[in-house]
Amino acid sequence: MSEPSVPIRSSGFRRLITAACGLAIAIAVYYILSLGRHFFVPLIISFLAVYLVDILSRLVGRVRIAGHKIPKLLTVILSFVLIFGVDSALTSIVANNAFHVAAAAPKYQARLQQLQTEVFAHFGLDEPPEMLGVFRSLDLKGLFTDLARSVADVLESTVLVFIYSLFILIELRFLPAKLTALFPNRSRRQHVLQ
Repeated sequence: MSEPSVPIRSSGFRRLITAACGLAIAIAVYYILSLGRHFFVPLIISFLAVYLVDILSRLVGRVRIAGHKIPKLLTVILSFVLIFGVDSALTSIVANNAFHVAAAAPKYQARLQQLQTEVFAHFGLDEPPEMLGVFRSLDLKGLFTDLARSVADVLESTVLVFIYSLFILIELRFLPAKLTALFPNRSRRQHVLQ
């Protein structure tokens, strides 16, 4: 008796299936990342901030006071405070300016309308009806309010970055013990650390 023949799939079909699966995975990853951007963006920024804290901590650690090195914990704390202090100062300056500009937007809009009228009067021209509505329809207050809202979102993200970075810095101390528990084989652990 002959066995039923199983159709052999072509390599072109397999490539098509592989490409379709790859595209589906890429779309799924993009979708998940776009849904979680309010979580992932601050998390990634906090990893970068911890990296900067580590670099600054090493630089501060080179400083000697009365011939003694500054303890590692103190250099990390100083670096953390310095980086996030500068960040919070710059963010508060930008936020403060954005809120002031948003509050002054109606004055700017009125002044732009007045300048428009003066320019046309200076040249003895009648304002075209289209120009009459240009500055009236321009909502500077709404525009600057949206800007201020965006700055507030940045402040919120900064707080998340601060909290995430603090947790990452605390966990860095326990990383060697966790790696030893995960990879008891010394050669595999060295391979992970490289």
